[in-house]
Amino acid sequence: MSLTQLNKTFRKAEKDLKKAITEDELLSKLFKEVKKEYSKPSVGKLGFHNLDHVLRTASRALRLCKKKDDKRVIIAACLLHDIALTESPYEEHEKKSALKAVKMLKRIGFSKEETERIRSCILATDHLHAKPEAREQAIVKDADLMEVADGSFLVKSMQLAKEFDYPADVIAFNTVKLFEKLLPEPFFTKKARKIALKHFKNNYKEMKKAVDFYKVEKVRL
Repeated sequence: MSLTQLNKTFRKAEKDLKKAITEDELLSKLFKEVKKEYSKPSVGKLGFHNLDHVLRTASRALRLCKKKDDKRVIIAACLLHDIALTESPYEEHEKKSALKAVKMLKRIGFSKEETERIRSCILATDHLHAKPEAREQAIVKDADLMEVADGSFLVKSMQLAKEFDYPADVIAFNTVKLFEKLLPEPFFTKKARKIALKHFKNNYKEMKKAVDFYKVEKVRL
């Protein structure tokens, strides 16, 4: 799929996401809470893992869904998958986000069963250590990872460097290492592979060129 086709697809998915949230009372309540969290002054430093990223992830997830998939659970998990970053560092943020999400979901009125499934989806977004055990987990995980297959990811990587307060070459080096650990099959759903694998590989090649050009040999953290 070309980048032009990809962009058209996700513009439609963004409209579908807005409709899905508006028509679901619990998702509407959750979205208001999530927006509040991302409006905190401390969130200003999140140039990459911000509300826009969360919404793009949810839009991508809808694009990966089939009719049988539970869109409420999937959208909720996407909205909450980085929620801990609004108040704590990046380390183990998947676990922290899952814990914070459970409290928010209970307060809003999600069932215990939905809450547990959403929690499991959030934990699945640990791309180096977690493998999805259910289709909805795979959808959320793939939707999150598809950010690095985006046509503007090289620009976004600079936002990531600023967010972590690391030199750009360190972010590039670490990103290349992430690509290499996830390849050759970074995605778990057939649709994500069809949509994003080519672009994922292209971004890896471009990022590796940058690392090779600057002769980055080790992580300087």
